[in-house]
Amino acid sequence: MRGRLFTRALVKVKYDGRLKSYTDRIMIPDDQRVVINTMDMELLCNCSNCSKEVKYGDTWSSREWYDESGIWALPVCRDCHEKEMRDALNDH
Repeated sequence: MRGRLFTRALVKVKYDGRLKSYTDRIMIPDDQRVVINTMDMELLCNCSNCSKEVKYGDTWSSREWYDESGIWALPVCRDCHEKEMRDALNDH
């Protein structure tokens, strides 16, 4: 049985790998569903970077966007994840 239980992020913070600190604190608009976690891999949510709608099961853990506590990496779409990985490689 698949439920629609999920935890929605209300605020996101951006981690800057060069500075080794969080640099931006952004309120997530009410019309976006940035999910911290769920067991429903079919649940539609928004990429925490570009806001594209994607199934939660098709998302990747962001290297840059976290929940307000800085503990949980937020979901990003494949395109944004690949860009984050390229940027991380270029920073080293």
